[in-house]
Amino acid sequence: MTLLTVAGRSERLLAALDERGLDQMIVSDRSNIRWLSGFTGSAGVLLISARGHVLITDGRYTNQARDQLDHAGASSIEVRTCRTLSEQRSVLAEIVSGRIVGAEATVMSHDGWAAYSADNQLLPVDGVIGQLRRAKDEAEIALIACAAEIATKNRRSLGVGFIGLAHYLAKLGYNYDSQEAWDAVHGLSESFQYYLLKASNEIAKEKGACGYFDRT
Repeated sequence: MTLLTVAGRSERLLAALDERGLDQMIVSDRSNIRWLSGFTGSAGVLLISARGHVLITDGRYTNQARDQLDHAGASSIEVRTCRTLSEQRSVLAEIVSGRIVGAEATVMSHDGWAAYSADNQLLPVDGVIGQLRRAKDEAEIALIACAAEIATKNRRSLGVGFIGLAHYLAKLGYNYDSQEAWDAVHGLSESFQYYLLKASNEIAKEKGACGYFDRT
């Protein structure tokens, strides 16, 4: 199984921030925290800074955070734990130390914004990480390919449907919303289901049931 690796992503973010005149950003969105660090806990905030990266979470995730960061190639990120949310905000505000810092304004709570901006200037940079995530790196492409292979081999899914249905009904002389049209579509769908199931059974006889047969 291909493991998640986040190597190089913090550097890409810092380069994008530098274009905006910034050298640090508070990341609050959980999916963005995972993308940058590999951490999957439900509580935490991540500071990406040219002076060093810090993940602040609570005591429940002390071991999990360190293990996940190390496995994801983000061992350079320091992990700090706090007992309360107010303590977390105080610690992060002290680390930022009066400098201008980017933040996810649409994600951060009003109380959080107020706490961090009390002694620091916060600049909304929503979307900067999303723009970076649109370009998939080699690690993400490998994970997508792995997931596609698992689904293909174990489900053997096919997309089957109608093309040119309106033309087909017109050729039969039926109005699209008439009862005759409904009956024709019903009969066509019934035939589709029967022959698809029949073909599926023949494939199963030849190749065996798919790996996730009991899950479908």
